[in-house]
Amino acid sequence: MPPLDPNLSEKDVLQALQGTLEVVDTLRVIDNLNNLVARGGFMLNMAFLDGDQLAVRERFWALFDHYCRVVPLQEMVWWRIGRPLPFLSERAQKQIADERTYRFNPKVVHSFRMGSGLQSLKMRGPAIWDDHAQAHYCKVFIRDSKSMWFRDTHITPGSGPSPSVVRFGFPVSWVRGGGDTAGFVKQAVQILQPLWATAGWGVIPAPTEEISWSNEAQQRLYPWLERFAGIDAISSFTLNKTAFHKGMPSINWINFVSDALLQPLGGREAVRAQVQASQWLTAKDVGNCLMVQAGPFPSVCDTLSGLPLPAGFGEAARLLKPIRVQGVLNSFVSSKGGHGPDDEDWQRDCDQWFGRFDRYGL
Repeated sequence: MPPLDPNLSEKDVLQALQGTLEVVDTLRVIDNLNNLVARGGFMLNMAFLDGDQLAVRERFWALFDHYCRVVPLQEMVWWRIGRPLPFLSERAQKQIADERTYRFNPKVVHSFRMGSGLQSLKMRGPAIWDDHAQAHYCKVFIRDSKSMWFRDTHITPGSGPSPSVVRFGFPVSWVRGGGDTAGFVKQAVQILQPLWATAGWGVIPAPTEEISWSNEAQQRLYPWLERFAGIDAISSFTLNKTAFHKGMPSINWINFVSDALLQPLGGREAVRAQVQASQWLTAKDVGNCLMVQAGPFPSVCDTLSGLPLPAGFGEAARLLKPIRVQGVLNSFVSSKGGHGPDDEDWQRDCDQWFGRFDRYGL
């Protein structure tokens, strides 16, 4: 399968993007309870430290306002405690106002979810909102002082702080409607100043993120991941592990790496020089991060239709491999269903998935 030409014309890029949109939009995973637990879309994952600090929390709320300006708020659902609520409802707005005040208290966690699907919120039975993947998705978990250091203090001394995580998912329809994916993520990084971030096609989970062996969701998702190498799939639970305060997951179309993580690679200028020597990669300073982009648009590599993946994905994976996490079990990735940390099949699946781009384009 030939890689995409980095010198594609604008018309060629648009045509290839339309083909990609078609295949990403086909990704749907139904579990054994008939819940739509995952769907394809555009994902932005961001990890950062010092979530208990006021300056960091202020940046997050500026990011949240940025997000609210681009999503259809009249269709959105807010979920913090109790039942999910229409975002524009009086009760939800009261909870949001309360949540904003918590930024002044370093002992309080910011934790909530959002998504579209207001109509399904009003239904019950098979269409219950929180068990079904919605078109738009948002997950926020910003740590307080205690939870940040809990694992380091009580479970694995020396493991370091656990990161805070913010995630956004957008549907293919938003991209088709003119949604500026690259523009949104660059502005988001400029605002939040994360430790690292990745953006591109990914799995949008249900708000509950129930993808496990017990509902057969892992086993049913895995063939999609084998078909679409460019589809990112990782849970919020996985990203909250301490390993991600000093490492990244596998790369995606756009990757943002802060100076703290660039040091093991020789620093920002050394990495920039390697990117500039590539015919596939591009680099740009964005906020506190160096952006490494793998190709002119987000592709997926559909093994059924022959849709290729830019060789830049392989180059970016090899470039950033020294700061990739090791030995992490991803609760969204298992061919047979992961059954605990001693499950060797699960360990192997996860290792292969994190390194799936390493030999691409060689």
